[in-house]
Amino acid sequence: MSVIGTIRDSGNVRTVLLFLISFLLPVLILFAYLQWRGSGGAAVTPTTSLSSDGKQPVDEIFPEAFPVVRAESLIEIPNSELLHPQENSDFMIVLAINLRRLPRAGSRMIVASKFSSYSPAKEGYAIAFSRFRSTIRPEVYWKNKSGKGKWYTFSEIAVTPGEWVTLAVTHYDNQFLGVHSSMLIDRERNIGIKLAGGYDFGEPIIPRNEEPLVIGAVERNKFRGKVGALGLIRGVDLEKRVEETLQSVHERLEAGNPQEDDSLWIFDLNRFATDGRVEKKGKGNQKKKRKE
Repeated sequence: MSVIGTIRDSGNVRTVLLFLISFLLPVLILFAYLQWRGSGGAAVTPTTSLSSDGKQPVDEIFPEAFPVVRAESLIEIPNSELLHPQENSDFMIVLAINLRRLPRAGSRMIVASKFSSYSPAKEGYAIAFSRFRSTIRPEVYWKNKSGKGKWYTFSEIAVTPGEWVTLAVTHYDNQFLGVHSSMLIDRERNIGIKLAGGYDFGEPIIPRNEEPLVIGAVERNKFRGKVGALGLIRGVDLEKRVEETLQSVHERLEAGNPQEDDSLWIFDLNRFATDGRVEKKGKGNQKKKRKE
């Protein structure tokens, strides 16, 4: 083969390679960007494995976690005294949440709700995650029948898509509201317990209504992920027992669903799943069955 033929052949190879690179590189960049955006800009650390039949994913920390995968993915805890703050007792609600994606910038993602949205005062409470620029902050709606209260925003917390975060909302001495958060790494480690701030109402604000506690896709197309645990605790000096309570989630999980006079823990939340319709005696969180 002549020198000129060799040069021509090598030139063709380089042309083909350059063409392939110029075509594939933008595709790979676009694919990586879409993956990054879908995870809320953070790395996803899965905590699931396949079940014995190879079909249903099983969470390694909460095997009976409730999956929130569509607009009808709702849990309804029937109304009871355990769901209400009491005038002479502190009240704490603990939620273990795994977000598939973070809220969009400037938006609020409600994950739990017990309030009368159609009543004049809109009394009740709700728990949400909100995104302020690049930070995630818990928000709590807290309002009584007199219309006193509002949405309260707390400090930034660590939330990563695909990982478990626990929130403990504590109402104590009738007029203080605080939020703590932590990260569940595995079934033995609950790290980074952090106070995200608190509010002094200056007067008692105790929400009560007849609505159920609804957890999951409270809003049509926002929260997607999993709910692993719900804890409802009443007692005295609960603000001093938050860290102990969060650290004991694993022990309570091993014990099943322990219920005492002043507390209730639920880990098999699937038994409270609805088809998207929340039945009510009166007006409340939702009116009709929703469709995708």
